[in-house]
Amino acid sequence: MKNDLISIIVPIYCVEPYLNKCVDSILNQTYKNIEVILVDDGSPDECPAICDKFASQDSRVKVVHKANGGLVSARKAGISVASGQYIGYVDGDDWIEPDMYEKMYLLAIKHDADVIATGHFRNINESYTIMKNGIDSGVYKGVSLRDIVYPKLIYSGRFYEHGILGNIWNKLFKRSVILPHQLAVSDDIKYCEDVACVLPTLLSAKSIVIDNHPYYHYRQRLGSITKKYDTDEIVRLKALFNYLYRCISKSEYFQILYSQFRYFILHKTLYRCPYIFWTQDSMKPFDCVSRNSRIVLYGAGDFGQALYSSIKSTGFCKIALWTDRFSGAYAAQGLPVDSIDLIRSVDYDHVVMAAMNIPETAKKETIYLLAERNVPYEKIVWISDKYINNPELIIREMLNEL
Repeated sequence: MKNDLISIIVPIYCVEPYLNKCVDSILNQTYKNIEVILVDDGSPDECPAICDKFASQDSRVKVVHKANGGLVSARKAGISVASGQYIGYVDGDDWIEPDMYEKMYLLAIKHDADVIATGHFRNINESYTIMKNGIDSGVYKGVSLRDIVYPKLIYSGRFYEHGILGNIWNKLFKRSVILPHQLAVSDDIKYCEDVACVLPTLLSAKSIVIDNHPYYHYRQRLGSITKKYDTDEIVRLKALFNYLYRCISKSEYFQILYSQFRYFILHKTLYRCPYIFWTQDSMKPFDCVSRNSRIVLYGAGDFGQALYSSIKSTGFCKIALWTDRFSGAYAAQGLPVDSIDLIRSVDYDHVVMAAMNIPETAKKETIYLLAERNVPYEKIVWISDKYINNPELIIREMLNEL
């Protein structure tokens, strides 16, 4: 077996409670020919000292100390000093399975792949879900890239699911393929930094291997649910959309990609700024939810947290209960999420489902859970199908600005 060097870049900022577990999981990989590049992005806690400790204990560790510049800047600093033929990324608050890089490397050399894309675990305290790509495991090059991958790359056909997940850390890249795209990402990109690098890299790859087995543990941490949304959030989104639009406009598959890109815009805007779609009387895309309605908000993931924050900030309607099937895990993080059993004791007009891409089986299970608690089916509100079928109905203004 070949024994190419793999450079693993770890951007680090204010992750002191998690950093030891993260780096230990990398150093304990079954594939030993690695260099671990710890990029201290001006972290004000004990992270710099922890980085230096690891470097003193293991010669495979390099440390870059730099002024704070954000995630993109840190990743650029890391890849600029990387020596490996292959590049991987791990965020400083996450951890990986012991055989992650061995499994990906074997696939890379067997198929001479430019990119290996895997699944991952989404960890919420002791609970987790397994996230997979929207395209089946396999080797894709030439005709199969054109006919199978590109038509589903950004949007698999299910709202909302990528054909290939946009995360950078559940992948292995040939350095020569990712380097120009990582360096090209503007430091001003402050949201979806992964996608800004991964999408153009995938479009330039000649061979992609998808392995939907999960190896990476993404730690879902508590977001700010008291955040007051402002125009800066929209500016950040538009900067991202314009950057990605320029990337796909250079591709010979632009028309196929653009039709999917509309869904990306809708999805990401809902995650960050759902309130910008609301009218005076309707909480679009939940059309039947009117101002001053009493709702049960079901779902406490990223989308649920964005909806909760927006509703609390604007006072658009009243949240009688916020719940989730993993309510205990979210409550342990400090979110005001209560047990689904409490739904019997509150008055509400609608149960708003803050979920975008759950499988049909999980959707049926959720409806059954609610029915067991005497929730009438007609009170359960999902994102209106008309927006899923035609996102331009709600994002036309953003499209016009591209």
